[in-house]
Amino acid sequence: MKGLTVIIHANDTDIIVACIYYAATLLRDLPEMWVRTTQSSYLPIHEMASALDPTQSRALPFIHSFSERDTTSYPFFTGKKTWLTRSKEVDIPALEDFGDPDKSPPYTITAEVISQARDLLVAVSTRKDDDFKESGLDELRVHKFLNNESTLLKLLPPTEDAILFHIKRAALVTLMDKTSHIARPELGPYEDYGWSQADDKLTPVPSTKLAWPEQMTKNISCGCTKGCNRNCSCNKKSIPCYIGCHCQGSPHKCSRTWCAATFDDSDTTSDSDGQ
Repeated sequence: MKGLTVIIHANDTDIIVACIYYAATLLRDLPEMWVRTTQSSYLPIHEMASALDPTQSRALPFIHSFSERDTTSYPFFTGKKTWLTRSKEVDIPALEDFGDPDKSPPYTITAEVISQARDLLVAVSTRKDDDFKESGLDELRVHKFLNNESTLLKLLPPTEDAILFHIKRAALVTLMDKTSHIARPELGPYEDYGWSQADDKLTPVPSTKLAWPEQMTKNISCGCTKGCNRNCSCNKKSIPCYIGCHCQGSPHKCSRTWCAATFDDSDTTSDSDGQ
């Protein structure tokens, strides 16, 4: 391929990411690859691939699919730059290898893929001085709620249940990127990747765990520091105190400890009902 120059006309980020992956792997001997985004704008893909660490280029399709693209959902309020930066701080060899044609088997979503994807999300969702490596996403979700003036659910990290479906859908489009050079690749049924199919239509499988307990009014939580009696806003609304309240539903701070038990029981029941 000496002296060969390839120019691809596209302005879609998905295609640019796939080109960077191929420029760093199967087409690494290609002298020059350019993506023409507009009439007079060209991206030097070969230089972009060289600027990235080789492992980053291989992980880029999964990071891109996991963080946001047209065919997947995405964690709200996180930018591509943050995802790429934090990926350098997390050990993600399974995400780098996932879908590579020379790996066997290439299409298995292993426990390592799921674990490392979660670790990456935790890194993106926290500050560098935070320590959530041993914590679950549900615990991080609670921490974010208690330390954020906004109660908008979309600002919180996803639940453990929701992220599993998201990882599967991100894995599928990663496979599509990394097998673009293969005619009719065997990707397996879409049902294995967080999708359901009915009447020739694909729809994403929804989370089986509620994002918020059914009996909880989303924008209500009390600011009581002790007692939680007649003047407690939760008491007035006939809803339980919970970990989002100032009292955190703690029996040491809240006299309405039965409400905390009600919250836990409801959450468990909702879990089983949705499965």
